[in-house]
Amino acid sequence: MRYRKKRDALCHKPHKRKKCACKKTRSIPLHFQDTGKNCVIEKFCGGCVMRQHLNDLGLIPGDTITVLSKTSSGIIIRCKGAKMAMNRGLAQHILTTA
Repeated sequence: MRYRKKRDALCHKPHKRKKCACKKTRSIPLHFQDTGKNCVIEKFCGGCVMRQHLNDLGLIPGDTITVLSKTSSGIIIRCKGAKMAMNRGLAQHILTTA
């Protein structure tokens, strides 16, 4: 098993770099959603390690989440009855629709 880069070290197989899915759909990143708005997770835009981290947090495409508050550095959301906070960089990788 050969690995091309460090980001592929936790995967079973190396991946080709794909373009972000937000350019193909009308999804917008979670950080740009309005406060108090319900939205549906469409897709995660990022590598397999980042997608696995978001799945471990309990975020799955198709789930409905609510944006509770936003600051310049992060966002607080409610998903499946639990509140969670994440930084802006991670929230920009979650593509959502209204």
